[in-house]
Amino acid sequence: MKYKPPSFVKGDCLSLCLKDGDYSAALVVDNKDIHCSEDFGCCLVAVLDYKKPNLPTLTDFEQADVLSLTHSHWNGEHVIYWLAPLTNRELKRALITVGKIELGHKMNAFHLEAIRSHGFWANIFTGLIMQKEHEANSR
Repeated sequence: MKYKPPSFVKGDCLSLCLKDGDYSAALVVDNKDIHCSEDFGCCLVAVLDYKKPNLPTLTDFEQADVLSLTHSHWNGEHVIYWLAPLTNRELKRALITVGKIELGHKMNAFHLEAIRSHGFWANIFTGLIMQKEHEANSR
C-alpha cells in the first residue's frame, strides 16, 4: 500500500457550507505521521464554535473557541479528532481552505484530549449541528 500523508497542515483553516446554508469552521491543530497507521498520517482537527451565514475569515479562526458539547450525554468535551487522510471526493471538493494561521499556545493542550479520539471527515461537523440545535431549543 502506498503511504498517504496527512491531508492538511498545522494552521490550515477549513470551512464547509452546511445543508442549511450556514458555514462551519475547523482548525488543523497538528499533522503527524503517527497516531494512525504506518500506511497514512493524520491531522488533529478542532471544530470551532462557528456556525454563521458567512464564510469565516482568518480573524474568526483566530478568535473562535473550540466547540464544547453540552447536549445529550456530553459534559463540555471539546470536539477535536485525529483524522485520516481525506479520501471522499465530494467532501474534498466541498471543504474550503480559507487560509492558514499561526497557532497560539492554547492549542497545545488539546493534544492530551485527543490522544484516543479518532473521527471521520464525513461526520466532523455533526456535533456542531446538534449542539446549535440543542442551544436553540434550550432558549
